[in-house]
Parts: sequence; structure tokens; C-alpha cells
Amino acid sequence: GSSYAPTIGIVICLSCNELVYTGKKFKTMENHWKSACTGNKYCELKYGDFLKIKHKPESDCTFDDMRALHYYELWIANAIKKLKRARKAGVVRQKK
Repeated sequence: GSSYAPTIGIVICLSCNELVYTGKKFKTMENHWKSACTGNKYCELKYGDFLKIKHKPESDCTFDDMRALHYYELWIANAIKKLKRARKAGVVRQKK
């Protein structure tokens, strides 16, 4: 979720309450969720529910199902990046 002001190209991320400059592209908001968002309130899907939806035939999936899957995948990508950065920072600190 976000509040969007298309005339100035700024979005308020409802997950982390940060202002995100998007210009005229809504895709930039998804990039924020994938790489910089510090909250995950937009993703209320549990892993078990994710698997149930993922294994549904595509013809049975609703728009909300597809959206939830997409947001969950963005959240997972963000979490993995954060873990990799933390692991890399830990290795650098150990070498010092």
C-alpha cells in the first residue's frame, strides 16, 4: 500500500512511512519494497498460505492472490539482501 501523488511523483510507503520519489513510474515503488523498505506490513501472508496459493492452478487464482504472492516475493528478496549485507559486514569486521 501507498499513497500516491502523481503530479509530484512522491509516494508514502505505508509499510515503513518513508517518502519515495517515483517520478512518473509506479514500478519504482516496487523497487523500494524490494531493496530499501524497512517494514513488511504490506505482506501479511504466512509461508503456509504462500505455498497454498503458489500451488493453486492459475485459473483459480484471484487478483488478490497474485498480488499477495508478488508482495511476498518482494519481501523475501528484501530479507535475503539484508541477510547478505549483514553477513558481509560480519566477515569484514572479523578480518579487522
